[in-house]
Amino acid sequence: MKITLYIACLAVLLACAKNPSPKEVDRKLTEGSWFVTEFIDNDQSILKKYQEVSFGFSAGGEVLSTSDSSATGTWSLGNDKKPTILYLNFPEETDSLHILTDDWVVYRLTKNECVLKRTKETGFNYEASLDQLKLTKK
Repeated sequence: MKITLYIACLAVLLACAKNPSPKEVDRKLTEGSWFVTEFIDNDQSILKKYQEVSFGFSAGGEVLSTSDSSATGTWSLGNDKKPTILYLNFPEETDSLHILTDDWVVYRLTKNECVLKRTKETGFNYEASLDQLKLTKK
């Protein structure tokens, strides 16, 4: 009985740790609008500045941000599955969104939530990242 329970727990943990594939990320991101529900930069929450920001990801690689002012950027995915990298790029003229221009690891992805992490250190230890962006589909 203990062995069966152990195997079941191990299977659940392995399933949760699965990295989303680029194809899965592409499919989910291009469905609907995504809102910033958490933004931590350098271990500090800066959500207040972004809580009204939403993103629409087009299949053609454009990302449209809507807030007080709208802005268009680009997005693409790396081919690696472990982990999948989301490349975001906003023009420097978009002061508040330019901070998002970076290579983000797709840390967790569900139907309605996408958690992205980045690190400014060499070696890309995203597990220890102090920067996190959580997008929620509404």
